[in-house]
Amino acid sequence: MTFETFTAPAYWACYLINGDASGMKDNEIKQADDWQRSNNIHIIDVVRDETGEAEEPRFSGDVPFYAPQVDFKGGDVIDYVCELLK
Repeated sequence: MTFETFTAPAYWACYLINGDASGMKDNEIKQADDWQRSNNIHIIDVVRDETGEAEEPRFSGDVPFYAPQVDFKGGDVIDYVCELLK
């Protein structure tokens, strides 16, 4: 298995990691699914610090740079640990 870190919107975390789409709109779910598919990845977790705590999301004014499927310009992003699919 090969792992890599990808940055994407923080509000996707519950859906991408746990499959919990509560509070997400259909188009947001589609954006998250399209992002995973286009990068050929499977989300494992968010990046964690040396104590095992999830790193804090950070603001980015350039969200589409990380996830072109996203239709807003700025927001909180987080780094995801991803398995690269074959």
